[in-house]
Amino acid sequence: MSYDAFSIVSARLSQVQAAVSSRLAEIQSSTGVPFSIVLQRTSAASQNISETGAADIEELSAAPGAETTSASEASSDVGALALQAATRYNVSPELVKALIWAESGNRADAVSGAGAMGLMQLMPYTAEGLGVSDPFDPEQNVDGGTRLLSSLLERYDGNAKLALAAYNMGSGGLSRTGVTSLDSSYELSLLPSETQSLLSRVSQHLVKYGYTGL
Repeated sequence: MSYDAFSIVSARLSQVQAAVSSRLAEIQSSTGVPFSIVLQRTSAASQNISETGAADIEELSAAPGAETTSASEASSDVGALALQAATRYNVSPELVKALIWAESGNRADAVSGAGAMGLMQLMPYTAEGLGVSDPFDPEQNVDGGTRLLSSLLERYDGNAKLALAAYNMGSGGLSRTGVTSLDSSYELSLLPSETQSLLSRVSQHLVKYGYTGL
């Protein structure tokens, strides 16, 4: 490699390193997670991506939360954590597993554009309120998310649709829509498209467990 070519490559590498550092800083700032954890999780995510086929990456990008054949999904660990938390907080294990799949595709390192983190996509302030110190820790995340879901189910008298909608957009946000049952397509249309999509994905996954959906 000539000196000029080497200089060009070195300059390009420096640009990439600067971009990566900037992105890590943005994630740390938006999520409040310590830089060391951001770096650790980002490195793990990069390794997973390198081991994933191009078609699978394309599918993940096109449909966030879509089911894949990744190692994390194939693992029974998430199912076991969901069962433990569901039993602890008296929630249907199937509903918890369906919500985890719909929120993150069973990826413990998932981070949304809004800054929601982990398997059950907890926002930083939500995680803090639930006492979750590391949202990327599967056990902490599932415990906190299931505890939140349980409280919402109690608030809405066991109505899973309303509880899931509030899980996604907050009980205050749901209240402002004026929606009270979600039994009609009109009421469903009053919800943000993101919330409608979450309800649809949860319902699709529940069918795989033998349920007819929400």
